[in-house]
Amino acid sequence: MFLHMPEQADQALAVLLKRLREERHVTQEQLAFDAGITASALSRIERGLNSPGWMTVKRIIEALDVTLIELATYLEGSCLSTGAQPAHDFLARCGKPPAP
Repeated sequence: MFLHMPEQADQALAVLLKRLREERHVTQEQLAFDAGITASALSRIERGLNSPGWMTVKRIIEALDVTLIELATYLEGSCLSTGAQPAHDFLARCGKPPAP
């Protein structure tokens, strides 16, 4: 499923980033620090209130040990709309086990 509306893409990204962070048992504060952004900014991104720029997304996913290709592939899948597939399962299928 391709996300046509910017709002859908922003919300899907927000849900996925939060899910990835929580699956890694990382606090917002720690991820924000690792990504070089404020915890407040990360909170707004995860709630879909801010639309991050590409460099911010890149820093966040690098801190989560996820590639841009993995992120884009997951966002285009139908998993987010159904909630049926945890992010770590998807990443494991892509050959990248989740971080401990």
